[in-house]
Amino acid sequence: MTCRRKTKSERELVADINKAFLSFCKTRECRDCEYNKGYLNCKIAYIADLLNKYKGE
Repeated sequence: MTCRRKTKSERELVADINKAFLSFCKTRECRDCEYNKGYLNCKIAYIADLLNKYKGE
């Protein structure tokens, strides 16, 4: 299997996701968060919820 570098658009997408999550996370307390399952699981749950919201559109 060959190693493939991420393209610029992939890196930008990851950066945008991280930026959106951090701005969402900063506005809430962890104990009140609907995705409160630990930091990494919280981030994955947030992204999955975003994808499910826009899946129907």
